[in-house]
Amino acid sequence: MLSRYDLVVASVHVARRQSREQLTARTLAAIRSPNVDVIAHPAGRYIGSRDDLDLDWTRYSPKPHEPVPPSSSTAPTKRLDLSDGRARRASEFGCVFTIDSDAHRVEELDNLRWGVAMARRAWLTPDSVINARSRAELLEWASGKPRRVGAASGPAEPAS
Repeated sequence: MLSRYDLVVASVHVARRQSREQLTARTLAAIRSPNVDVIAHPAGRYIGSRDDLDLDWTRYSPKPHEPVPPSSSTAPTKRLDLSDGRARRASEFGCVFTIDSDAHRVEELDNLRWGVAMARRAWLTPDSVINARSRAELLEWASGKPRRVGAASGPAEPAS
């Protein structure tokens, strides 16, 4: 079903108290899924109330033949989820990024400013930020991946 959508975002939202091995395996499975395009708030933290997920970040280096999916730099000030150091390291492996407000209300759309500031601290360029591109370029990027070749065309149907 997920292969029918233009863009698929995955993140850990439940069972955060699993072991480091389990959390790392879950996140790696999402990264390596042929249907997942973006990993949202990869560290899963809320500043002052919830620490980073206990992930083994050293295991996130792609294998030589593996594509590197984009990671999300969720921007709310309560998250500032992807640190500049982690983002810089991921960009060295060819990772591309999204900057997301994680807005649940209109007032939170300004959170994008924090995401842009973190991207700049990580020395990311607009070329490495997928949603800094036009809508047409974003959709071309998503449909141009090898796993999307031959996928069903047409608009995705809503999940039930």
